[in-house]
Amino acid sequence: MNALDLKIREALGADGAGPLGPLDEPSLWRQVAEIFRGRGRWIAVVMLAAIVAFAVLGVVSAVCFFRAEGVREMIAWAGGFGLSLIAVTAARLWFWMELNQNTVLREIKRVRLQIALLAGRLKKSE
Repeated sequence: MNALDLKIREALGADGAGPLGPLDEPSLWRQVAEIFRGRGRWIAVVMLAAIVAFAVLGVVSAVCFFRAEGVREMIAWAGGFGLSLIAVTAARLWFWMELNQNTVLREIKRVRLQIALLAGRLKKSE
């Protein structure tokens, strides 16, 4: 936790943190599980299946590369390995971008709740 987080907690006080729930970030496993919930879960399942398929292709390509006898075969299997490596990397980047998007959305919702609470307090004081 950095200094900015500590200042925010102090500014919220004991009464401000209640409606927001816990201010700590969820664990990495909980964040990954959140990707598999909601409207886009089918995309996450497809991407996970693609990661597994391309990882298997990469392992098979690497094994066949070392068993190949001709240069042409070796180039073909090396190409398959390179393709699988790029595909797995791209899919993992997609997952990390989804994690980042969910984190930003969670913070935006907290800010919206704070604005709504502040607006409610202002209406009561009028």
